[in-house]
Amino acid sequence: MRVARSGGVFGLLRLVWRNFRAMGWDYLLGAVLRAFFQLRNQAAEGSGPSTNDYASWRTGADPWRAPRWNAADGPGPKISVVMPVYRPDLGHFRSAVASVQTQDYPFWELCLADDASGDAQLVNLLQELAGSDDRIKVCFRQDNGHISACSNSALELASGDYVLLFDQDDLLPAHALGVVAKTVQSCPEAAIVYSDEDKVDETGSMHFDPYFKPDFDQALFLGQNLISHLGVYRRDLVSAVGGFRVGLEGSQDHDLALRVLEICGPQRVIHIPEVLYHWRASRGSTALANSEKSYASVAARRAVAEHLGRMGVQAHVEPVQGIPFFNRVVYPKPDTACRVRIVFLLPDSTDCRSAERTVRQLLDNTGGLDWHAEVLVSRSASFDVKTLARRLASDTWGSRVRVLGVQGEQERKSHLAQLASSDATLVCVVSVPIAGCPPGWLSELARPALQPRIAAVAPRFLGPLGMQCHGGIVFPDVDHAFHAFYGMPAGANPMSRSSALSQRFMALSPALVVSRPSAWANFNADSPWDAGWSMLAMTLDNHRAGFTNCWIPFVSLRVGRKTAQGAGNLVDGLEEGQRNHWRTLCAPLLPDPGYNPNLSVSGDFLLRVVGEGATRPALQD
Repeated sequence: MRVARSGGVFGLLRLVWRNFRAMGWDYLLGAVLRAFFQLRNQAAEGSGPSTNDYASWRTGADPWRAPRWNAADGPGPKISVVMPVYRPDLGHFRSAVASVQTQDYPFWELCLADDASGDAQLVNLLQELAGSDDRIKVCFRQDNGHISACSNSALELASGDYVLLFDQDDLLPAHALGVVAKTVQSCPEAAIVYSDEDKVDETGSMHFDPYFKPDFDQALFLGQNLISHLGVYRRDLVSAVGGFRVGLEGSQDHDLALRVLEICGPQRVIHIPEVLYHWRASRGSTALANSEKSYASVAARRAVAEHLGRMGVQAHVEPVQGIPFFNRVVYPKPDTACRVRIVFLLPDSTDCRSAERTVRQLLDNTGGLDWHAEVLVSRSASFDVKTLARRLASDTWGSRVRVLGVQGEQERKSHLAQLASSDATLVCVVSVPIAGCPPGWLSELARPALQPRIAAVAPRFLGPLGMQCHGGIVFPDVDHAFHAFYGMPAGANPMSRSSALSQRFMALSPALVVSRPSAWANFNADSPWDAGWSMLAMTLDNHRAGFTNCWIPFVSLRVGRKTAQGAGNLVDGLEEGQRNHWRTLCAPLLPDPGYNPNLSVSGDFLLRVVGEGATRPALQD
């Protein structure tokens, strides 16, 4: 299918060559790993209904559907569909316009601005469209100003309550505007509304590469334009920020969303978890290959950097290594006054050699921060406290490490509860054996952990074969909890959700967590769970309080096979009484904003199959 939509074998080779020239060997290696992962999934699926075959799923599944507008709802908000036009394929352009004209929702206008195309056939078509439907408005620019200036000309025609950004060769499903109207009727405070999206081939018949998005995630949004398609904005807010900025072409919509966000705040950004936009993958479009418009990546980094500057956030923005069309926000290095308290809380099954290696690996590579550490050793472990203490004392940093014996889970949890009153700047808890870590791992995690709205951060963990294991946790429902991106190669894009970017989760794996001591105020030493689950519950409580738990894939630690194999549904490991307590804690926080109701309850970012019962509360007034 990829070969077909890329223009045959030679078209695919040209695509690979362009991406390789733009991104180098990292792109090629990542492409091979991702292809292997996809083939492995296809082989595992066998001859049964595919959970990753989007084309079949669209026709045979029962996806979650957003509430629709109907005539009984009465007149809804007027939606101005804004489209800049410049020398389009006329067939594609006619289809795009027709997809607006055939909407189930009648309260719309289509605002078309021609960017001095100099095409007599196009001019005639635009005039014909304006004459055939009084809801279609057209203007003709005298000078070519590129997409930002042209979009502003289209905006000047708009009179609606909301504006919807639409490209000249893309498609809207017939119910798209009705779903948007129903959403803003239910959520009148909405300032920005966005939906899931997919791509269509040149013919408009083959649908592929869906992006089933999470709810709005500011960390992820700085890395990529999460809103993108379908993006709808209150027109008064677009006017208040001055419309599109000339000079940000290629990422003008990302820049617009950032500036509107500065006025409205993230709580007024509403996500509709349904595909309401079909992005045409034509030659020259970033829908086909991100390397087609490299200037867009430069513009995106500028937009994000200037947004951070306006918000008073000290940081710089750089391309993600190997994937330059994504952004990485790099916060300042911690100063010398930053002190970190590191607690090693390793499983009872850890032998002395593994415990020693874990401590040495991490403490030798902290990145020069001022730290002191405690190693908690269970009295039922296979080695004695004095043995490990003697081995660690020989290091140059040995005087900064205490090895303590603890008896049972309650004593371990009581020790963790004391972290809330620590006088350290940051607290780091390690609860799995580590096989390898990069230099400066702690210093890099400290950068985001010191940001005011971030409660805790966790790195990416990779198993022996380089597949992801620990990190963020997703909760499809109260009875399921999974490690996000488990078993996938680093940087995989399941359903276009990139694991190469920092993003928030409701909870983080307790494998390694860095936070400020204040985050531990929610740690409950009397919980019915062990220390690991109690840490997980603590991150959930911080999420409930409005703080962000951020997963940082730019710091990758390696673990052994046994640790990496901790897969499957984590809730299955709880006893019935513990599970009931977990349901009580988790239920009020669902649906999980970091997961999409159209995805499997197995937490694997594959499509939800018929019978899994996708549920999501309807938007309320």
